[in-house]
Amino acid sequence: MRVQQYYGELRKKGLANNTIRKHHVLLHAALGAAVRQGIVRDNVADLVTPPAREAPRHRFYDSSQLRKLFCASEGSQLEIAVKLAGCLGLRRSEIAGLRWRCVDLSAGIIVIQEVRTEVGGREVVKLPKTQSSIRRLGISGSPELVSLLQRTLEQRRSTDSEEYVVLKSDGTPPTPNYLTEALLHIVRENHLPPITLHGLRHSFASVANSQGVPMYDISKALGHSSISVTSNIYTHLFDETESRTLQAVAQAIRP
Repeated sequence: MRVQQYYGELRKKGLANNTIRKHHVLLHAALGAAVRQGIVRDNVADLVTPPAREAPRHRFYDSSQLRKLFCASEGSQLEIAVKLAGCLGLRRSEIAGLRWRCVDLSAGIIVIQEVRTEVGGREVVKLPKTQSSIRRLGISGSPELVSLLQRTLEQRRSTDSEEYVVLKSDGTPPTPNYLTEALLHIVRENHLPPITLHGLRHSFASVANSQGVPMYDISKALGHSSISVTSNIYTHLFDETESRTLQAVAQAIRP
């Protein structure tokens, strides 16, 4: 009863169903370990009903809105972060963890092999959560991004290749939460629809899909473990693609 009440308390605090389910999964795993170690007799999390899973709602920009945000961020500390998310579909932790040793401008390659995040208010640098998230991305096709990285590289205060690409004005790396707040400030100042860095990752997928890029290629660029993961996350995008496909076929065979 106490566990079920706990889920109700989380709901009253405004947490979404999917977030409460994460609490349930963590509690179930902890109590399962306690059962195996003989600390408790039963896993009471088996006897409660977690809230129903909700389909995630993703906010994203179209190409026109992305261009407006790019223009609004020009010259700011956040410009690189915004363009890495919008042009390459990088996660916030991947942007925060990108070091100059992973950027080869002469070859036009960025290697994603490390992430930086926050856990309990403490900064953590680690490997990406899946092997597929470790990837090489070609940036030669994004001359604006290459030019921005080149200028930033030339203006660096340090020659240390271990230095992070995205820095604050004082030369220190921003926390992931700092990046979120800075983006929110730019969006509000320029009267753009609300968006997060992860929303810009969704925007990358949306624009790629609208340009007819195959799902497999989008999945590889995003660092997903399989096409099914990409399909499940971006169902709303690919449904629109299927509608356009059916419409095109109908027009072609119309008398």
